[in-house]
Amino acid sequence: MHGLGHLDPQRSILLRFECMSSGELKVILLALYALLFLGFLSLIALIIVKRLVDFSKANVGMAVPCLSLLLAILSWGLSRIWRAWRGAKHWGRRRRRLVTFALVQTLLQTVNVTFWLTPHVHILITRCGWSDHIVLVSGLIQWTMWNTIFLTLTISGGQT
Repeated sequence: MHGLGHLDPQRSILLRFECMSSGELKVILLALYALLFLGFLSLIALIIVKRLVDFSKANVGMAVPCLSLLLAILSWGLSRIWRAWRGAKHWGRRRRRLVTFALVQTLLQTVNVTFWLTPHVHILITRCGWSDHIVLVSGLIQWTMWNTIFLTLTISGGQT
């Protein structure tokens, strides 16, 4: 962990990407590209599957793994934040802002995916469920989450 200056890892919070080697960064970028490609293949599969099976079944099949992954990431991140907070280490302003931003983005996306899943499950268990109030409310919440995600990205882009 060279190049950290006056920071003491025993007393200060250090973010993982501050201590990465170039090899680790290349592995992470490769994994990111692989996930992006997997997401693209999943989108193609969703388009094909929704023509073969019920539209809501296809959406539930995509939303459940996404929600599971988001909840796992959220619980892992919150446990790391909790351990760092309990260690009474110093948080720099920039580090606190970066962690808060990542947490807010993950929470917003978790709510978004939850309300992507909710109406489709309702439609599968209710006959003629497309016209029910829950579908409209879920769509409204989803659009609000998307707009909030884009707003936070816009705001954070101006602060870097």
